[in-house]
Amino acid sequence: MSAEIRELVRVPVVTAIRITDPVMANDIINNGEADMVVMTRATICDSEMPNKAKAGRLDDIRQCVGCNEGCWERILHGLPVTCAQNPQSGNERLKLEPAANPKKVMVIGGGVAGMKAAVTAKQRGHIVTLYEKKPALGGALTIAAKAPTRADLGQVPRFLEHEIKLLDIPVHLECEVTPQIVEKEKPDAVIVA
Repeated sequence: MSAEIRELVRVPVVTAIRITDPVMANDIINNGEADMVVMTRATICDSEMPNKAKAGRLDDIRQCVGCNEGCWERILHGLPVTCAQNPQSGNERLKLEPAANPKKVMVIGGGVAGMKAAVTAKQRGHIVTLYEKKPALGGALTIAAKAPTRADLGQVPRFLEHEIKLLDIPVHLECEVTPQIVEKEKPDAVIVA
């Protein structure tokens, strides 16, 4: 619609709504469909998205999936904006503190909760290993991403898996954790996700 409007007016045209990919935004401008693209929820999800895109670090971008849980839904109830994918959004003053006593942490379950737990523990300085009984990470969200018009949900496990690789967290796929494995590994903490 913005392209059609742009043909009829002599003022800059701005477009918005569910544009979460900086490549798409760039294409919209380069194709003359709009003069500017607004990416509000995308920058709530990843405030560094414009800088990452400019630097060509597209894989490092946490893309908004339009769940509206922390942003739009909270605004409707007069609550501060947050983001379901990015707990720091709206809580920027809270910093992830390094662990006083780093521990060996075993995370059992490679769905998004387990992936996020592994990433957060590693970012705090713990020694983390992630175990998943299925052949791939992502859990139930990978199934939901197969629904019509919901492929964007696949961005959540994609980004978390990217973080796991960047943080060099060992992942054991197709490994159903038993009490014997826990006893063998001797973790200081176990997170069952």
